[in-house]
Amino acid sequence: MATARDLHTILLKMVEQTPDCDVDELTARCPQATWNQVFLTLDQLSRSGQVTLRQQGPGRYMVGPARQRQAGNRLLSQHDA
Repeated sequence: MATARDLHTILLKMVEQTPDCDVDELTARCPQATWNQVFLTLDQLSRSGQVTLRQQGPGRYMVGPARQRQAGNRLLSQHDA
């Protein structure tokens, strides 16, 4: 079983490699965690501005890298805004 910190790292790498995948797809690729653990971790990553989490219909959620916008000469993540 992966620790919460390990799961954060694993999921961030997966989202970077496969942008706009759904939670079920990530869960299938992460057998050391339950769907609930994956969703909770993604929710935490979303709240901290590291990923975007969007509902695509009843019970279907898509995950992508955090959006960034430019402000002056530097990039701001949603967390900085």
